[in-house]
Amino acid sequence: MANCKQICMEYMRREKIRYEDVREHVIKITYKGENLTSIPVFVYFDEEGDPIVSVKCWNIINFANHVALGYEVCNGLNEKYRWVKFYIDGDADIVAEVDAFVDEQGCGPECTALVRRMVSIVDEAYSVLMKALWG
Repeated sequence: MANCKQICMEYMRREKIRYEDVREHVIKITYKGENLTSIPVFVYFDEEGDPIVSVKCWNIINFANHVALGYEVCNGLNEKYRWVKFYIDGDADIVAEVDAFVDEQGCGPECTALVRRMVSIVDEAYSVLMKALWG
């Protein structure tokens, strides 16, 4: 069975996409956006070797002392963006996540597309989050 993480890293090397090999089943790709200067996205590969990935971006903005508002904003973002789900974690940080099945041999382009979609949506959603939090 192919190793999706290795295939994905090889694809990114060929395409000159900079990534960091964080640990055994995780890589990190950082992009810059129009609204955020740094958008780190983590790709988690299935530990059992199944062609499943979870793409996550966290600490987008913190809604401490405004958790109810954070839930409301996340709900609106989830209604607008069908590819990424937004939620509030235990520290009141906004997290964006997408889970997907990928083709083992084509996981490089697929994971890269998921990361880029995540970056685009998080960067766009950031202005909505800031406006909700700070008016």
